[in-house]
Amino acid sequence: MAAAARGYVARGFRAVKFGWGVFGQDEGRDRELVAAARGVLGPERHLLVDPGWYPAGWKNPEQPFSGVLRTRREAERLCRWLAEYDVGWVEDFIHPERFDEYAAVRRSSPVPIAAGEQVATVWDFERFIGEGCVDVVQPDLSRCGGVSVALQVAQMAEQAGTQTLAAMVDRECFTVAPFDGHYEPVVACGETVAAGALVGWLHDFQRIDLDPWPVRAGVDGLVIAQAWGAVVRQGQHIAITGRVLPWVGGTPGE
Repeated sequence: MAAAARGYVARGFRAVKFGWGVFGQDEGRDRELVAAARGVLGPERHLLVDPGWYPAGWKNPEQPFSGVLRTRREAERLCRWLAEYDVGWVEDFIHPERFDEYAAVRRSSPVPIAAGEQVATVWDFERFIGEGCVDVVQPDLSRCGGVSVALQVAQMAEQAGTQTLAAMVDRECFTVAPFDGHYEPVVACGETVAAGALVGWLHDFQRIDLDPWPVRAGVDGLVIAQAWGAVVRQGQHIAITGRVLPWVGGTPGE
């Protein structure tokens, strides 16, 4: 873990997300991994944790998905000890259909809760946001219905006060894929970026021998949506950066 974190630091990353793999099988080892990452990243970089919601040992070839999901108490305890390492958020660590569990854990969590990649419709996002399940909403463009639905979700989050008000006011806010490929994000949605900042890499399906194409923010603002590991086609939006706007007429959510 320390070696991996050093590699990201050397490449200039300001935020790093770890998770899945062996995470969840042994709490002591989980703590050691997070501590190692934080020790290398230092206080000036963001550490994000995605423990996964699948049962521990879900990759066991003999008995896949045979483990037990986290209980509410285990999820709450996870959030408490992650806060000791100044984790920016904990992501997708509860079964995606258990909105009640998300809302309950979020009420007591000292760490922001991020989720939404498994939520698939506008109506489910209305419930997910309205019931207070998350601090950071993460629609997956390949599952939620595309960019148009993601923009609706962003508006819901804005109205609920869960996110900063940002607007896609011109074409520069949208970064388009120049060829078919696989998108690899390097910053999280919600991160503040400057115009021209690297937000991800697009890997060319046809020319795997080439270096990946750098995906850059078109404007100063917040990364609002990304393809997030999805297969994308030439001409599709792969990253959207919104210009931050001042709140008018009250605090967020009023």
